[in-house]
Amino acid sequence: MSRAERARPGEGAAEGRNPPLDDEGERDRGPPGAPGSRHGLGRIEGERPGPLVAVFAGMHGNEPAGVRALERVIAQVTADRIPVHGTLVGILGNVAACELGVRYVDFDLNRLWTPARVDRMRAMTREECLFVEELELWELVREVDRLIEGAPAQPSPVFIDLHTASASSAPFAISRNTLDHISLLRGLPIPILAGLEESLEGLLLKHIIERGGRTVAVETGPHQGQNAAEELEAALWILFATAGTIASESIPGGRAGRDSLRELCRGIPPIVEVVHRHEVTDRSEFRMEEGFRSFDLVSKGRLLAIDHGKQVRAPRRGRVLMPLYQERGEDGFFLGLDRDRLYLTLSRWFRRLHLEWLLSLFPSVRRERELGDAWRVDRSDREWVREALRFFGYREQVRLKGGTILAWRRRR
Repeated sequence: MSRAERARPGEGAAEGRNPPLDDEGERDRGPPGAPGSRHGLGRIEGERPGPLVAVFAGMHGNEPAGVRALERVIAQVTADRIPVHGTLVGILGNVAACELGVRYVDFDLNRLWTPARVDRMRAMTREECLFVEELELWELVREVDRLIEGAPAQPSPVFIDLHTASASSAPFAISRNTLDHISLLRGLPIPILAGLEESLEGLLLKHIIERGGRTVAVETGPHQGQNAAEELEAALWILFATAGTIASESIPGGRAGRDSLRELCRGIPPIVEVVHRHEVTDRSEFRMEEGFRSFDLVSKGRLLAIDHGKQVRAPRRGRVLMPLYQERGEDGFFLGLDRDRLYLTLSRWFRRLHLEWLLSLFPSVRRERELGDAWRVDRSDREWVREALRFFGYREQVRLKGGTILAWRRRR
């Protein structure tokens, strides 16, 4: 069966839940999150005003723990009649992949949310979708649009994305380094990965940020870990309280979930900044060395993987993040550095004040204006220069022949 055939209604991998939306999306299907809809995992309308809090789970079909955690939380809020401020919505991401239990069918749904593709989805009809994840995206773009357009302007809506990793990992959060986002994480006793979204394109949460929403992703591992759902569930309760959708005293079990998360993350710094990504171009040619957990410390030169028959070693001392131990994926591993809040605050303000011109004062560094917002480093052995580039947000660094480095703020 071709990709186009699998994307058609009632056939192939997309079959199983309620029929997808019609072309115009005008059929009366109820509000986003309603259990009768294809992507709906639950919707609770509070009796008191408050924010819209939308939780996504199952953006990857081999990550069932997030779906279980979200369903349990919604069921408990409903059964215990926990007072809700605003609206709480649960959304299932890649329905087709979840039914098959695979990360994705044709393409990673959480890499498709680029501005150009989203605009194309809005202009397309359903029958024009060419592959399974394009159909899923077509439907979810409309659900997200409805959520944001129906949300109160203040406070801004909150979107939470639940994930698990293929390797064992302490729970962690991914969020943007701005005050409105960081404020969502106060009281959540798990480390924050900073800078990850700057090295990846097409993330759902980046699309939400562009629409004015606040976002946070929570991840733990491994996929089939016995406690993964419980860890995500504990994080959800805390995030709901921080966002203002439920009262802290209404969290089931009181502080037990918070204390459990804190113990799981003991010894890990509160903030780890992603400074390196190893991209996998052919999964069949990539093999991660066994035994790594997220946040493991590795020294410079440590053998991490074999890619196309070549050894991949740690470019510097740091923490291994999300090592790839599953059949599909484009991210072999990330490398992070321990940070404190002062570093990230100064970095954000230096960028806001457009002080990157200071980089031109460094030896062997010059701006490449013909390449856009890029810098050239002729002496790439000077690690402190590369660290300065990262401080100003130029985290995408490509090594050319002869050792020259080109650095961009956004992936090119």
